[in-house]
Amino acid sequence: MKFDFQRNQSFPYFAEGTEDVFYDISEINKREAKQETVVQVETAKVVFANYPLLMHDFPQLSETELLKRNPSLATMHGKKRTQRIHNLIDKWLLRHGGYVSTQQAKGTTVNSKIETGSNQTNAYRPPHYGRALVFSIQDTITCLGPFTEIGEQMHDKGLLDIKGVGVAPDKTPSNKTHSSGLMPLRGCYKELFIEQLIHQIFRHEKSNHRTTPIYAIVDLGFDRTVLKTRIEEAKGKLVEEIETLHQPSGLLFRRAHNRVVGNVDLPKYGSQHYELTKEIELMLRKYGMTSASTPSRLMLCPKEDGFDLWHGRFKQNELKDGAVKNYLSVVSKKIPEPVTFDGINVQLTGELRSDPLGGILVDFDHYHIHESFENPILFMSAKYMCWGDLCWPHHKGFVQPNKHVSIPYHLLEGEGEVMGFPEYELIKRKIITLCEGLVKALRDTTLSDRDVIQILEGLFKRCIKKW
Repeated sequence: MKFDFQRNQSFPYFAEGTEDVFYDISEINKREAKQETVVQVETAKVVFANYPLLMHDFPQLSETELLKRNPSLATMHGKKRTQRIHNLIDKWLLRHGGYVSTQQAKGTTVNSKIETGSNQTNAYRPPHYGRALVFSIQDTITCLGPFTEIGEQMHDKGLLDIKGVGVAPDKTPSNKTHSSGLMPLRGCYKELFIEQLIHQIFRHEKSNHRTTPIYAIVDLGFDRTVLKTRIEEAKGKLVEEIETLHQPSGLLFRRAHNRVVGNVDLPKYGSQHYELTKEIELMLRKYGMTSASTPSRLMLCPKEDGFDLWHGRFKQNELKDGAVKNYLSVVSKKIPEPVTFDGINVQLTGELRSDPLGGILVDFDHYHIHESFENPILFMSAKYMCWGDLCWPHHKGFVQPNKHVSIPYHLLEGEGEVMGFPEYELIKRKIITLCEGLVKALRDTTLSDRDVIQILEGLFKRCIKKW
């Protein structure tokens, strides 16, 4: 698979306007985040930054302000000045976000040794933030003093929401699902790519929905260690072999935001947030994209004496909600075999846009591309068992991909190598194979960080070529 390496300003896009930007931790602390100490990672390196977006969201990073604070910049012009500004912003990003949690830095159960430095600062962990923290620019300035090289001042403000920072003080990193505290560097690039696709869908639809933009990606310089178990036959016996895989770890810097208060990222049934998740999912399906993935699927299995219900890999042994239980009992009697429901996992921030009403999406790791949709849709909510409205394939509102705008399935999904990168053995999806190959090439300096973004841009253009 070959991609166009030509460079322009089309990737990444970002929407202007500061109504969604917060500058003080009190503005996004509606869920009462807990403060904790984080430690500097000496091997951290910025491998992507959306400089126009950072200079837009943080007034202290604007070119006008930087020229005031750094008179030497005035003697530079053109590419030389631009490169110097970018270098300063890279240092600013690491100063304010190049950290892992104290608990993560202690051990090597799920990661290689973390080289820590002397800098420590405070960060905030809202409820349900398993591997992310919110950093306050003010707090770090208070802890470390102003960053003189960039001309930082005591009154500078701003917030960074950073994913992949490590587990909370009362947790122990493990290889269980969602328990390592870390984010694979390939996942950072994948989230950037999917965020940009959804952002472009919203633009194409002329909708008032937005995505939470990504500021930067940092290579932490150490690896997460993953244990892969396989069964091999040796001398007529089945032998279990365990292989250790090494995944480069990264940080994903995002615009800070609120989440829905009191819920695990699911909206209250019937609320404006809930109705918007339904609207957004159906809009994305027109382009072949869905927020449904294996962990959010439910399977209803009819039996002679009732039914079983599975949520992802877990069987629900006791249904306490009478209405849901009665409904599923009726449905199970009408189906001859198990039915899988696509549980919709459109996650919105706590804020909504107005005139017209719109949602702001956050978290993009779980989105997939399909050539068609067969399963009934379950629009999940904060009700019991996440149960909400259903849309069956025979319903009028059930949306199939539109061939005139749908994202080509073969570019992002399915098995096989990509650009000569071998298929990633744990998750056989082309977008993951590509991103895994890119970060390994980045680590061994076969590709530069600029090359990686150019390759992703080429793929991005092919995905939206029909538009």
